[in-house]
Amino acid sequence: MSTAMKPLYVRLPEADAERLDAVAAATGRSKQQLVGEAVRGHLDADEAGSRSEQLTVGRIELREPPVDVMTIPEVSSLLRLEERNVEVSALRGELPGRFIGGEWRFARAAVLAWLGHEPTADGAHA
Repeated sequence: MSTAMKPLYVRLPEADAERLDAVAAATGRSKQQLVGEAVRGHLDADEAGSRSEQLTVGRIELREPPVDVMTIPEVSSLLRLEERNVEVSALRGELPGRFIGGEWRFARAAVLAWLGHEPTADGAHA
């Protein structure tokens, strides 16, 4: 059974259109599905009387769960450091990581635990 379709042409601000593209790509759902769900959700709420005065459009927030094993760029972003500084710290043994197959890998839990420790009297982390 197919549902009758009616074309809808709208112009969105560029930033909103880019966000819609990103959400569609991240979720694997079509923009048509996302827009349809958003419209139905808002209109159904309005009909139920819970949003009779206000219609909020365009607030979708997606967060991916953090990865357990991170690369240098990911650790760099987490610690807000230059990638080279992360690599040098790992090479010196200051930052907990493993050099595997020619690449550095870091356990998120170990990096966060390392970050949370207070330095000892000699400047090393406990």
